[in-house]
Amino acid sequence: MKALITTGDGQLEIKTIELPLLTECDLLIKVHSCAQNPNDWKTVALHKKGGNILGCDFSGVVVKIGEKVPVDLHWVSKSIGDGGGKIAVLLPARNRNPEIEMEFILAYLIFGKPITFPFVFESRPDHYENAVQYGALMTKVLAELPIQTVAMKLYPNGLASIPEGLRYMQNRNASITFS
Repeated sequence: MKALITTGDGQLEIKTIELPLLTECDLLIKVHSCAQNPNDWKTVALHKKGGNILGCDFSGVVVKIGEKVPVDLHWVSKSIGDGGGKIAVLLPARNRNPEIEMEFILAYLIFGKPITFPFVFESRPDHYENAVQYGALMTKVLAELPIQTVAMKLYPNGLASIPEGLRYMQNRNASITFS
């Protein structure tokens, strides 16, 4: 498969790599399109270790399903409001309501595997379990509610255009424009 790989000096290169070995809890997805977010350029700029596969925002078709991937997902909704509750945040935030417990999570930990960027983060099975429930909830929400998309900036050369897109974001040119 083709992948964007960090070189360790703030650059990327497109390489052909072996398909990853799947565990019983993994999906194999044939990627048809991808998107970038600010985390991508920060990973390239700050992670000085070469050999990392870049990117986590994509769409595609599932071509293989691990035997322990939940098929019949059930979700539990916990309300958060005046009575308190708990929320997970993807960026550190100041909690203005003492009735609500905030927990910072690193989004990459939802896969149930440890990561080492920018520091060592141990595997969190509870984050994986929550991601399964959240996935089921989002599937239901997306099926029932209209979604307003934002305008997209398209680059014509596939993976070869990604460094240009990363520079665009790094230079603070990106902003949300609703279509």
